[in-house]
Amino acid sequence: MDFTLNPSIDLDNVAAVYAQDRRVRLTNILPREQAEALSDYLANKTAYRHAFVLDGKFGDVSGAELQQLPEEDRARLIQGVLKQASEGVGFWYERRAVNATDDNLLGQFQRWLASPEMHATMGRITGQENYGSAVAQATRFNRGDFLTRHQDVVTEEQRQVAFVFNLSPAWHPDWGGLLQFFQPDGTPREAWSPDFNTLSLFDVGHVHSVTCVSPFAPAPRLAVSGWFRLR
Repeated sequence: MDFTLNPSIDLDNVAAVYAQDRRVRLTNILPREQAEALSDYLANKTAYRHAFVLDGKFGDVSGAELQQLPEEDRARLIQGVLKQASEGVGFWYERRAVNATDDNLLGQFQRWLASPEMHATMGRITGQENYGSAVAQATRFNRGDFLTRHQDVVTEEQRQVAFVFNLSPAWHPDWGGLLQFFQPDGTPREAWSPDFNTLSLFDVGHVHSVTCVSPFAPAPRLAVSGWFRLR
């Protein structure tokens, strides 16, 4: 599939909004049929692994591997992650790395993200011209999944702008999974609902989180997220 931006998007207006606070939302970012195809791929054709951080170490485990752990080990892992989260550190959600070499829809999407077309679009929106690559992951937040408050600054990776392509077919803000922004002192700011076919862009210096998905959410929160990086 040849992914394309919705031609009706007014990039000059998007750039003006981004310039105000280095963040912006774009609705109906892809043609409808492309967004629906990508959403279906994330929902039905993608194998995920649970991602977490525990005692300062990043880890991941498949659903099958998690169930195969002895009950005590599984409880220790989950309770350890939750204890850290209660102290403001950590995450638990499902993800899959997206690689340009993948011979599937996600690979095609990654190649589009890293294309000169998208780099030029990002330059027009942000005023930064030397984008060189994009890193992405498919994510699925199920009931109880979360990502605590943090920044995305990683100097050695040259991350410049974080992105979230929201791909849940329908979402109600009461279900959680909101992209929540904060002041540097932790005071909550605006929260963005993961509306279908909406792209969120924000400078990596923004403090943000993904709020916990509600126990009554009827479906997972689906997205492709990552960072546009400088050369």
